Formats: sequence, structure tokens, C-alpha cells
Amino acid sequence: VNGLIKPRVVGAYSEIREGEYDAFVVGSDQVWRPRYFGNIEDAFLAFAKDWKVKRVAYAASFGTEELEYKYEELQACSGLLEMFDAVSVREDAGVRMCEEWFGCEGAEHVLDPVMLVHVQKYKDMASESVEHACKGKIMTYLLDPSREKSAVVDFMARVSSMEVAQSERTYVVPPVQQWLAGFCDADFVVTDSFHGCVLSILLHKKFIAVGNSLRGMSRMNSLLTMFGLDDRLVQGIDPEDDGEFWLAEPDWDAVDAVLAQQRAKSLEFLSEALKKEVAN
Repeated sequence: VNGLIKPRVVGAYSEIREGEYDAFVVGSDQVWRPRYFGNIEDAFLAFAKDWKVKRVAYAASFGTEELEYKYEELQACSGLLEMFDAVSVREDAGVRMCEEWFGCEGAEHVLDPVMLVHVQKYKDMASESVEHACKGKIMTYLLDPSREKSAVVDFMARVSSMEVAQSERTYVVPPVQQWLAGFCDADFVVTDSFHGCVLSILLHKKFIAVGNSLRGMSRMNSLLTMFGLDDRLVQGIDPEDDGEFWLAEPDWDAVDAVLAQQRAKSLEFLSEALKKEVAN
């Protein structure tokens, strides 16, 4: 985005040569979920197995609490994980999964990398958008629309008397500035997305998180529990609810206190991990 990120795109891991990099950092969003990663062993740096290079997992996510690995995959990935110099995961359940599945003790629970960036950076990027369709409205960011989720949106429109903005989830992906502007401008957010929750928290937006079991519930449970917002996660909503709770402002001071503490802890993990001597 505007030169902030300069990725190197490779068609195959074989294009990466030994000695080109001092360290590899693996993470984050469901990167350790086999169904979402082509050759899951490469998510554990199989392509660099014999290289002397620093290996760090930052906020790596399994996306679910269920074991989705085949036996052969689990054996191979466990061996690769033993070579890592430092391991952290994005969900609290991931700590247990690393220990029980991979024999990896000492994995740390850290923040999603989106939460390491100060919120003003996202506001500055949003200000570059030429479109502000969500201003003063309910923004819906739904990855998997359903009748139940539409009912939640309709409920919030009724109890708040707010207009619902056009969904930000379309087949044409909007520029990231426009996507961020939707969150910045909205007065309320309804989402089934982990990162929809993340941005709502960072931007102090009242929100409802609708459970998305298809994509894994552990991510949202872990995130919202950490910030004392787990009561904002629903599977559906009682149409007789008066909406008073949802329209009330969460205790953002308490949320920000947790964010500051967890951000410091997470940045310290990453800094110390990158300073370590290469173990292999």
C-alpha cells in the first residue's frame, strides 16, 4: 500500500536461495491450517530444512481446535517445528495444540500482527479513500452471508434506526483504504470475520460478532475473551431484545489497557526472537 509494503512474490519456494535471508518469520492467519495451505510442510519452512537460518513463528494460527492434520503431515511438521528458534501462536488454544500435537512446549500467545500497528496508521490510510459509503451507518462485513446473519443485521437496523451500508464483502475487492474507511466511518459493525472484530476493537466501534463455525470459532473466542468482549459474540439474536446492550459503548479504557499490555508483550517476543542465535 503506497510503498509501505514491498513484497517479494515467488512462484515456488525453490526460487528462494540459501543465504538470501537472515531469518524467516511464519504467520499468521490460519497459516498452520492444512486446508488453507497448499503443502502444509512449507508453512513450517520445509523448503529451508537444511539451511542455517533463524526460524520464528509469530502469531501462527491453526484456525480451529480440531486436529485437521493427517498422521504423516503431523509427524513431518512436528520435526520441522523442533527446528524453530521461537514459537508463538495467535489463539490461546494454539498453545495447548502445539504442546499436545507437536510436542512443542513453551509456545507463547501473542496478538495478531494487525494489532501491533497503532490505530492512527489505519485512520490515516482510511482518510485517503475517495469513498465513504458507511458514514453514520451500520457496516456489514460478512465473509459467509446467511439468513441468520441477515436477521442480526435487520435487528440492529431496527433497534438503532440506522441505515445499513452496502456490504463491504463483494466479489470485487475494494482498495484497502476504502475497506478501512468503512470501519472508520461506521457507527456500528456487524461481522463474522476475525479481522472485522480486530478493526472494530482498534477503532472503538460498537459491534456484534456473529459466530462463523465454517472458518473456525477458536480465533474469535480467543480474541474477544482477551479483551473482555466475549459477550459480543452471538450465533443469532433474540428478536425481542431491546438492543440496549448492543448500542451501549464497551469499556474502551479497559480494552485499551489490555491492548497496551499485550502489544508490549508481543513486540518483546518478536524482538527477542529475532535477536536469538540460530539454534540449528
